[in-house]
Amino acid sequence: MNTSFPNHAWSELALRENDGLAVSLLWNRATGRVKVAVDDAQLGDHFEINVPGADALAAFHHPFAYAAKLGASFGDAGSRAPERSTV
Repeated sequence: MNTSFPNHAWSELALRENDGLAVSLLWNRATGRVKVAVDDAQLGDHFEINVPGADALAAFHHPFAYAAKLGASFGDAGSRAPERSTV
């Protein structure tokens, strides 16, 4: 059975913003899933990382390092945002 859940099912547990970069820790009440969403207003880029609950705070505080650990590819050297693929 393929069931999709609307975006409003996600609750924001934490948010931090600095210099055009917003990092959100989100929890889906319906599924129990946790993800970290990163929005870069300066580059107009966004990516999300699905994370196990035990890794949620580490991924929230260090989303680029966590994504790299999972094998995410990053753009040009010096760029803060990874490619648009979702990990």
